[in-house]
Amino acid sequence: MGYILNRFDRLMELKRDQSINEQFKLTAVIVHDPKDYNLTNFLKKHFLSFAESTGEKFLIITFVRPSREDADALIREENKYAKLLIDDINHISRRDTKINSLIRKYYSLPDDGSYMVISKNLSDNVFRVTTTRQSINNQLMYLTEYCRRPTNFNELIAQLEGESINIEEMLVDSLLNIFSLTSPTSSSEFPDDQREIAKQTINEEKQKLLTAMKLSSNDEDLTEKVLKVYDIIEYAYDNVFYQGQHSPKVQTHIYYDLFDGQSKAFWNTYSRLSQFLICESQPDELDYSAFILYLAKIVETELNLSICQMLRESMGVAMPRYYNKYCQDADSVCIPTAHRDVLLNRYHYQPESRRRVLKGVALGDLLYAYKTAMRIENTSDFNWHVLNPEYLVKMPNEFLKLWNDFTNVRNGAAHARLVNIESFNDTKFFFKVFQERYLLSLYQIKETLRYGRQNITTPNPYDLGW
Repeated sequence: MGYILNRFDRLMELKRDQSINEQFKLTAVIVHDPKDYNLTNFLKKHFLSFAESTGEKFLIITFVRPSREDADALIREENKYAKLLIDDINHISRRDTKINSLIRKYYSLPDDGSYMVISKNLSDNVFRVTTTRQSINNQLMYLTEYCRRPTNFNELIAQLEGESINIEEMLVDSLLNIFSLTSPTSSSEFPDDQREIAKQTINEEKQKLLTAMKLSSNDEDLTEKVLKVYDIIEYAYDNVFYQGQHSPKVQTHIYYDLFDGQSKAFWNTYSRLSQFLICESQPDELDYSAFILYLAKIVETELNLSICQMLRESMGVAMPRYYNKYCQDADSVCIPTAHRDVLLNRYHYQPESRRRVLKGVALGDLLYAYKTAMRIENTSDFNWHVLNPEYLVKMPNEFLKLWNDFTNVRNGAAHARLVNIESFNDTKFFFKVFQERYLLSLYQIKETLRYGRQNITTPNPYDLGW
C-alpha cells in the first residue's frame, strides 16, 4: 500500500491513527533528496507499481510528486493500493524543500542523501536505511517478504544495513554537543566569539530536542526529561558565560590514563560542568540526568572497547585487525539472547569521511550478550554457540551486578521524571567502584585486543599513584 503526502502534519495525523498502526506490519517513509533526480524520477514513474506489489500489510509513504496522469487516477480513487493525501495537486511540489527539512529534523537525518525510515508502526522506534535508485527495488522486496512471513526484525534491519534512530541517543548527543562548548579552548579563557557560537548551538540543539519530544509524544516521562534538560542548558550557559570568565580546570584522577580518548573527553566536560552546576547556588529541583548520562557514557564506552570487542573476537572477528572497526568480511555477528538478538558488527556510514564506523552496543544489551556467551543466561537459539570460547574472560559476579546497577541508573536518567541528588550520589558511588576495582582489568582486555596478545604492556599501579 502506498500513500503520497505533501504536508508534514499529514504524517503526524497518520502516526496518531490507531487503525493505521493496527493494519500494517511495517511502515517505510521515503525521505528523498530533491537533488537525487534518478531516485525521484524512478519513484514518480513506478510508485503505483510499488504500492500494488507491497500489498496490504506494508505501507510506503513518499513526498515525491506523482505524474499528472497518476494523480488524476488517484483523485478518482481508481487505484485501491494507493492514496493521494494532499490538499492541492497544483501545489504539491512547492513545499518540497520545506517538507524535506522538517522530516530530516524530525528523524534526525543528515541534510543530504535519500533514506528509507522503517518502523513496525509510525509510533515505534525507527530505523534508517540509505536508499538509491539502484537499491530501492531489493529493499522493498525484502520488506514486503517480511510482512508476508514475519521472521526476525533485527535480522531484517541488519540485512538492509539499517541504523536505529534512538531518542535517548539524540538526547545524550545534544547534551554532549552543548556542554562541550562550555569548555574554553585554552586552560582558562573563552574566545570572544564563543558565547555567540554557544548560544546559537544551544538554540539549534533545543530544536532537535523539541523534535525528539514530538517523536516520542506518547512518552510523558521523556517529554518531561527534555523540558528539564532545557533548565540545565540555560543554567549552565548563564554560569559559564556570565558568572565569571574563568573556567575551572579538569579534575583528573589516578585512573584517568586508563580511559580511552573518547572517555577522557566525556570526563573533561563532566568535570567542568559538575563544578559549575553542583554548588550552593544551584536551583531547586535541579535534574541531575545530564551528569548520570555522562558517567554512563564513559562506562558504556569502556565496556564497548573491552567486553564487546572480546565478544566479537570470540565470534570470529579477527583482532587486532578489526579492533573497534566494522568487519565487512564477517556476516551479521549476532548473539541471540533470551531478551533480544544483540548485533555486534553493525555500522553507521559517515558521509564526510566515506567510512563505515562500528556502532556501539547499549549497556543493557551488551550485558545480555556477555551473560549469554558465558552461559550465565540461556540463549534463544539452542543451536547457537561461541566459536572461540577460549578468548572469553570471566568477570566476577560483583562486576556483573555493578554493570546491571549502572544500566538501571542510566535508564532512569533517560526516562524518569526527575533525577535527584540522591540518585546522582548513587551513580557517583557506582562509578567510583567501577574505576577502583575493574577499570584496570578492562584496560588489560582492551590492550590485548588492540595490539595483540604478544605486545601487552600492563601499567604499573605505582606509576598511576596507587
